[in-house]
Amino acid sequence: MKKCVFIIPYFGQFKNYFSIFLESCAYNKDFNWIVFTDNEDSFDWPSNVKKIQMTFEEIKSKIQDKFDFKISLDAPYKLCDYKPAYGYVFEEMIKEYDYWGYCDCDLVFGSMDDFLSGVLEAGYDKLFAGGHCTIYKNTCENNRRFMTASSQYGKLYRQAFTSERIFAFDEMYYGVNVHTLFLENAARVWTTDFAFNISTESYMFRRKYFNEESNTWIEEPTNSYIVFDRGHLYASSMNKKWKSGKEYLYAHFQGRMFSIDDNTKKNPDAKIVFLPGKIFYYNGYPSFLTLLAWNVKCVSFSRLKEYCRKVKRHLFNPKFIPVDHNPYEEKAVGISAIK
Repeated sequence: MKKCVFIIPYFGQFKNYFSIFLESCAYNKDFNWIVFTDNEDSFDWPSNVKKIQMTFEEIKSKIQDKFDFKISLDAPYKLCDYKPAYGYVFEEMIKEYDYWGYCDCDLVFGSMDDFLSGVLEAGYDKLFAGGHCTIYKNTCENNRRFMTASSQYGKLYRQAFTSERIFAFDEMYYGVNVHTLFLENAARVWTTDFAFNISTESYMFRRKYFNEESNTWIEEPTNSYIVFDRGHLYASSMNKKWKSGKEYLYAHFQGRMFSIDDNTKKNPDAKIVFLPGKIFYYNGYPSFLTLLAWNVKCVSFSRLKEYCRKVKRHLFNPKFIPVDHNPYEEKAVGISAIK
């Protein structure tokens, strides 16, 4: 049996740092990815990342075939609610794997073996609470656990799959979700957060992590920068060298926009440095003054673009609802929320 495969349906243009995502996957040779996409741009796809050319309508039809009721899936952003069903929908494709998962492609992975080998060997049914990267044990029962009924709200998946609204069924975001079902069914769930998930509440890089004691997301106040160094990923505060920082499983950039300074890409061994709005390639160890100079150059214009993007999403996308809203409890559509 193979270790783990991630399933990613993605339609439209990839972020301009998608090649870095692929590079980070390539370092993790014991893990695999399957990307369903209609994107025809040329990328250097690693051997452990399989691209399957497919239209959104084709993926919608494949999901619909697994259910005896009419699903609501009119746009790619709604796929987030269907993520917990991927192990059921694609079960024939993943049967040779011990684990399967879903993840976003605005991630950059570090050393997955260093963080996950022991946890996977322990046989947990579900790993992690965030929808940007979740892993499930690949068994028939486990892959159908998303269909079980909530003690309070009934079958959550039927409500999420028949509404055009976003329910965030894939993660611990609103009050109830697939994570709730696993806990209620006494499944073995690993919730220690290994990720540097960047908060959307600040323009700077601040980690927002899942606290397993309070069952909530908590933002750390430290402004950080991120370094990808040949298969390892680090985050460090802005006044420290990267090697004094902490290593993480992956960084989640929350769909942020970056410009890439190709002029700094000197050799293939260069470290990749992420700052808000800017990606640099650097051959040494960036000092605090170097980081400050880079940050001053890129922060103002990039910050304005990011703010405009969030305002546009807030005003013109009625599908998103407030984080303190329970979509299973109220029928009225709330105001938009920036997630």
